[in-house]
Amino acid sequence: MVWVEQKNSHINPDLIVRDEEVFHRRTGLGFYDPQLVEKLRKFGIQRGNRNIWLPSETLELASKAAGGKSVLVVGELGAGKSALMYGLRTLYREDGNPYAYVDGHFTMTPEPKVRSAMRWADRFQAELFWDSLDYIIGGSRKIRKMPRGEFLVRSHTIVHRLLEHMDQGNAVIGTSHSEKWVDTFGDPDLMSDGWKELLGSMEIHQVRGTFEAPEEFIQFYVSAGLSEEAASYMATLKTNPRLEDALDPHRYSPELHQVISAITDAIPRYRVAKLLALDPRDDSKLTRVALESLVSGTLSEDEFLKRLIEFIVAKNEETEIKMGESPDRIHREKNQEFLHHFKQFLGKSN
Repeated sequence: MVWVEQKNSHINPDLIVRDEEVFHRRTGLGFYDPQLVEKLRKFGIQRGNRNIWLPSETLELASKAAGGKSVLVVGELGAGKSALMYGLRTLYREDGNPYAYVDGHFTMTPEPKVRSAMRWADRFQAELFWDSLDYIIGGSRKIRKMPRGEFLVRSHTIVHRLLEHMDQGNAVIGTSHSEKWVDTFGDPDLMSDGWKELLGSMEIHQVRGTFEAPEEFIQFYVSAGLSEEAASYMATLKTNPRLEDALDPHRYSPELHQVISAITDAIPRYRVAKLLALDPRDDSKLTRVALESLVSGTLSEDEFLKRLIEFIVAKNEETEIKMGESPDRIHREKNQEFLHHFKQFLGKSN
């Protein structure tokens, strides 16, 4: 295997082993081979914690993959595409099924090395997982990280090799951002012919990215280090009477109803939960600390809800910016108007 070497009986330092999955940190290529597991254990590498953040949707996706289908998991930034991909690979490791893995963000990886991962999957009849498959057609310099001419050649070759891979009866499970993201950041010369044929060869799975039972919410937050009480509070937040009252559309002008809808839609989603529980940035830490302060009794529920909803509004705006849709002045003003009335209501109704 071209991207796994041993030197002086030690694992190549460019390799990272994550819960028995081998990953090359310079190329973005990885694999899981059950026959290698015993060899890895000689180096003291043990099985890690295996968390599946979106279990219901992951099992649904696994059912599609088990039927030999090639599937493209599509969703907005932070919607849970990578969480589903990681959960699916976790299930494969649980069952001892080999797979190759390509992290599409590594657009500088030479095409021959990428092909080596596909050849390995061919040889061992292994699944091929490809995170951020749409980076193959990226038009932004930030995405392609190489001269456009070189990138076009690389991308065309990889796309046609993937089509050959699937024509031979092999399945590919990939992820892609939303159609809007692709239209904004994709290269027009790469979005025709081969790419369209590739999309036509894959079943589209639109990410829901929601915790579909309170138990899934609780599992996620507890795994992220929050207390059981804090996790239980967040699991029932959408039906929290105090929040429902404060978000009642009848309290606001019709112009603000779209803002309210975006907030209520975001509350049960993985995207917000991930930011609140796992994002290391200070604004996230403050909200997480506020949640623990709430359950310990040192912060009022109204004050926590003010901070949380302000956090969600800010994250919704951030997502729009990253999607190439910078919120206009009117949209930002509506967000601020809503927050003003929301906080005012909570302040008056203590």
